Amino acid sequence: YPNLVTFTLGAHTHNDEYRIIQPGQVLDIPGGISPLFGNNPAFKVYTFDGITLNATDYTSFNLDPSAASPQFNNYYTFSTAYGMQGSLNNSLTQLYPLLKTDGAKQGFYRAAYPSGHSYSTPVGSEVNPITDQTWPVYWAGVGNMDSQSLIYAVNSY
Repeated sequence: YPNLVTFTLGAHTHNDEYRIIQPGQVLDIPGGISPLFGNNPAFKVYTFDGITLNATDYTSFNLDPSAASPQFNNYYTFSTAYGMQGSLNNSLTQLYPLLKTDGAKQGFYRAAYPSGHSYSTPVGSEVNPITDQTWPVYWAGVGNMDSQSLIYAVNSY
């Protein structure tokens, strides 16, 4: 339903990520509310254009369970963090190649993936899944929905 569905949300990975289904059509996956997989609990509040009903921005809220008084706080706003405006479908599609070439955008994405959870404490208890070695797989997974394209993208990174 390309003329009816204006934005698609997914779930269950517990991480702040997205997939490009096809150019201009994105599946956005908000961070999980449960910290079960090493993420900080998180959720997103989306902004939609009142006329087109296209998603245009979002703010991510997270909670640090180790804080003295845990509460949800404003973590980041997409348009500010990535410097992109307009339809989220288009902005997220345009962000994909930049995650390979723009160190600042890549660094922010990698930090936001577990909704700001710091894997450095407690030492040795958890392992950050996104390392320099594994990053090509995470990057390629954003823009390649079939196995052959994913393998090619990882190998050509």
